[in-house]
Amino acid sequence: MSTKTYAGQIWVIPSKQVTLSGSGPKALSIMGTLAPATLHAVPAIGKVTGSEYLEATIQVPVTGQVKLTLSTSGKTTSVDVIDGQFWFLGRPGRYALVGHDGNASCSPVTVVLRSGENTNAAPIHCQGA
Repeated sequence: MSTKTYAGQIWVIPSKQVTLSGSGPKALSIMGTLAPATLHAVPAIGKVTGSEYLEATIQVPVTGQVKLTLSTSGKTTSVDVIDGQFWFLGRPGRYALVGHDGNASCSPVTVVLRSGENTNAAPIHCQGA
C-alpha cells in the first residue's frame, strides 16, 4: 500500500475574515470552486526568502534588485536585495528569479511558492571577474 503526501491548500476571504484549509488529491479543485461562489475567495499568499552573491575570488553579498516573473501570467516585478538578502510575498505559483550585479552574469533560479507557505529559494550566484 503506497502513501501519498498532498500539498495543503489555504484560501482566504479577507472581507469575511475567513481562512480555509484543505489537503488531499482534490483540495485544489474543491478550493477553486470558492472563487465563483464567493467573489473574494483567493489562494493565500506565501513568502519567499532568498539570497544573492557575487562570486569572484571570494563570495560577496549583493545589494541591488532581483527580477521576479510569475510563470502563469508573465507578470514581472522587482524586489530589493540588501546585503545579499531578499524576500517577497506572492500568490502561489512558479517564479523565475533573476539577479543583477553590474555586468556580472547571474544564474536564474526557479522557486515554487505554495499557498500560505514560507519557502526558501536557492541562492542566486553571480559570476564576477
